[in-house]
This record gives sequence, structure tokens and C-alpha cells, in this order.
Amino acid sequence: MEIIAKLECSRHQKNRFPFYRPALPCAAALTLCLTLAVLLGSPAVCPAAEVALAFDINPGPGSSAPGWMTELNGKLYFTAYMPATGVELYRFDGETVSLAADILTGPGSSTPASLAAYNNRLYFSARGASGPPRLYQFDGATTSLTPGYTASQNPEALFVYDGKLYFRATMFGSYGTELWRYDGAGQTVIDLYPGPGSSGPKEFIQFNGQVYFNTSSQFWRYDGTTPTLIDQDINPEAFVVFDGKLYFGMYESTHGNELWCCDGVNPATRVTDINPGPEFASPSGMTVYNGAIYFSADNGIDGFELWRYDGTTAEMVADINPTPYVPGIDPVHNSFPHNFAVYKGVLFFAADDGEHGHELWSYDGENLTMLADLYPGPGWSDPGEFTVFNDVLYFTASSDTLGSELWKVVPSLKLLSPNGGESLNFGSKQQITWKKEPCVQNVDIEFSTDNGSTWATVTPPNSGNTGSYTWLVPNIESEQCLVRISDSDDPGIPDQSDSAFEIYQCALAHDLNGDCLVDMEDLSLLLTEWLKCGKPNDPTCGGRLAE
Repeated sequence: MEIIAKLECSRHQKNRFPFYRPALPCAAALTLCLTLAVLLGSPAVCPAAEVALAFDINPGPGSSAPGWMTELNGKLYFTAYMPATGVELYRFDGETVSLAADILTGPGSSTPASLAAYNNRLYFSARGASGPPRLYQFDGATTSLTPGYTASQNPEALFVYDGKLYFRATMFGSYGTELWRYDGAGQTVIDLYPGPGSSGPKEFIQFNGQVYFNTSSQFWRYDGTTPTLIDQDINPEAFVVFDGKLYFGMYESTHGNELWCCDGVNPATRVTDINPGPEFASPSGMTVYNGAIYFSADNGIDGFELWRYDGTTAEMVADINPTPYVPGIDPVHNSFPHNFAVYKGVLFFAADDGEHGHELWSYDGENLTMLADLYPGPGWSDPGEFTVFNDVLYFTASSDTLGSELWKVVPSLKLLSPNGGESLNFGSKQQITWKKEPCVQNVDIEFSTDNGSTWATVTPPNSGNTGSYTWLVPNIESEQCLVRISDSDDPGIPDQSDSAFEIYQCALAHDLNGDCLVDMEDLSLLLTEWLKCGKPNDPTCGGRLAE
């Protein structure tokens, strides 16, 4: 089997591994990077994106355990724990975290859950002073039970569809656990199993203008008016919409649990047999990225690893945890990729390489990288709850010194050359190089000849993010030159030369290649022109040969 990813430890060391088992120099470099980060008290960063603590909500080793992150009106809302408030609703404005609502005042916890933004308000499940969790609303200042309150209990899985708020809830003795709808005025049950029995709807996803979901081993859809039973004998899960079809994992006795799809018209069909025969591949975490579905699956040999399906073929992207399978001590050979998120053209997720526990990884379509070992050693930081807010990727993770807190991924660029002190001959070709940042798709390049007072774009403009650009040095003499690079989509991610460099004119008459030297390379150019002339006795043959 061909593994299609490569591990990138630093800009100097890149190795392709047929079974993703790092060669010693690359592994040593990664270990050194992580060790230095631990000694310096900061997370490891390989290669370029910065992973940083966004806020230590519960200072010290205690955990605030942020969860259910949801954006509303320019604020990021989530649940968090503080000793004085218990688990309550908090908000983050990009700089500071504050208590948004203390529904159950004091150290007791209302435990908000299943946050969803609807009609300019935040809706969620929470406990009051008595009774089970109910449906609450928050308008940015105060909380209250939603209008049209009913005796429905424990609302979960909130989502917005066709201008209404939907959720799963239970009314014991009347409806069991069913699908409910809130329209801003009242709550209405959609009773799939009439009477006190429970359908237990879950795994909601919107596809072809309808909501698809499963119940107890049944496949349903709902158009906002009428629920329709699609198939009463299948139990699909882990839905994702890709290339005009609905994909999901599902079990059947002949092929076990594999990847299936449906088009909304015809019966569902199986598209993979990753773990041949009746064994379970159990695809999960399906996420669309770069023209394919990425997910975790087990082929029966390598354990649960990173896979992708492009609509035709399923293949393993990487065996992140290459530990051989040993009967009796499974699951040590699984990397268990999970909590997938796409940000700025990069796939982020949590995985275990067998040495560092479940840590933060990224994949940019070519390079597979462990970005940080936030909980050093085999301990787990288990990053999750990925949310993009103010164009920054936030997530929750645990560390050995901070507990479970709010972290962020910050794209960064690093200019390598020219970085100060160089002397460049104008008219020559020089390489501008930088450290590739997986979250940056296109890099703008500018130069200054007055120590940064004014800037001009290089000609021709750079395209893409290859890590290098061949620059035709302009015909300007200056000792105050700088180069600046930035993200084309976000000029707030720049880097520039650490100090000035020089551009000068070289006036040597026979310096034909512009390197301010008269050497064998210039002689070679002369001979090349002379040989091309074809008239060796002509004193003007070769043009510059006669100079």
C-alpha cells in the first residue's frame, strides 16, 4: 500500500516514508523541537504556524474546560467552569473572557449545552434551580426560558433549518424522546413514534433542502412539514455532504461498517470495503477537504488511521501511529484521528503517533505535521471544539500545567533571505526565500529602498506560497533595502528583513552575468556566443566577444 503523505519536521529535513516511519535524523529533529519547547515553557511548533494559549480562564492547573463554542454578534460564547460560578455561560471578544450569564447563581452549575445562534439570540439547554434541563435563550444581556415553554426536558442537538430552531427533547409519559421545533413563539413536537415511545432522532444534517437524520436503526428525512421514512432497516451515522451526495458510515452483515452514499432519490449504496469482508472499517469524523472526504478508518492491519475518499477511490493518507499490531494489547497501533476542522486551506485534527498521545496535527495536502505537544510525553492534550472566530482558529486542549483551556492557531510567515547585511548587485537574480506556512495560500512580496518608509511590489508579482521567488534586483543603489512578505488574504500576517541590506551597481566591463566578478562563468558566456555565431574569423562575431 502506498502512503501518500510525508512528515515535515523542519525546513531543513523532509523525508518521504513508504510506511510513514521516520528516519532517525527527522525523528531526532522533531524530538529536539519538542524538547526545546518544553524546556522553554512554550508549545512546540513545527514547522511555521504558531500554537498559543488564547486565555487561561481558570488560572493555574485547574481546568475551565471550554465547550460548545458558538459565535453570536461578534462574540464567541461557550460553557466554562470556574470555582465561583460552576459551569456557566462565558464569552470571549478576542482579548478577554467574561461571564455572560450565571443561570444557577453561586458555585452550582447550570451546565449550558448544545449552543445555537437563532434570530439574533443564543439558545441552549441549561438547568435552573430545580427540575431537568430546559430550553433557555440569551439576548446578550439576560437569560430566560424560551417563550411557549413546555414540559419538554433535556433539549439537545440544537440546529437551525428553514428559519426555525429544531432540537431533540423528551416529554415523559406523552411523547418520549422526539424532534421538536421552536418558531420564536412556541414549541411543537414532531412525533415520529406516536405516543409515549421514543424515536430518539440524532445525526441531523441538511441535504438537498431537507434535514436527514437517523432514529433507532431507521433513516429519515424532513422537509419542514412532513417527516418521511426513507429506510426502516438501516442506521446511518457520521453524515457528510460531498459532490452532490450524502455520505455516511453504515453496517451491513456482509461487509461490516463501511462508507455509503445516497443521492436523495435512489437507495443507499456502499462505496468502500476498506476492511474486507464482514469486519468493521468504522469510518468516522467525515470532513470535506481539498476535493475529498477525510476520515478515520481501520483497514484491519494498520488500525484507525487517516483516510480519504475522492468519489472513486479510498486510500490511506498516512499511518500516523506505525506501532505494529500485537494481539492482546490493542489499541496501541491506532492513531485515532478525530475532531477534524478545515482552516485556511489546511486540515487540522487530533491524533496519537504512539509517542505523544492525542495532540494537534495538520495536513496541507502534502505535508503531515504534528504542530504541538501541549501535554508533553504520552499524555493527551486532545485538542477539539475547533472554531474559527475573527479569522483565528480557536480550540480547547489540556496541558500538564494549565488544565483544559482555550488555545489558538496563529498563521505566521518567516522571511529567510535576504534578511539583512547582504550586498546585492542590481540587475542580478537573487532568491527571496521564506518558511512555508500551511495556512497561507498566497504570499505578497514587496521591497523598500528607504528602510521601510515606502514599499513597492516585486515585478512580476509573486503567486502562490512555494517558499522562494527569483527576484530581478532593481537598478537602484541603496544601503537601506528591505524585503517584506505578507499573506495576500490577510496583510496582518507579515514578516520582513531583520535589518537593511545593500543594492549596488557593479561596473566591470566584462562581467556578463551580473555577479560583479569576471571569471570562468563569463568566459563560458563568451564562448557560447562565439560558437553560436558560426563565423570564427569574423572579429565582430558573438557581439560582446568584440568588446
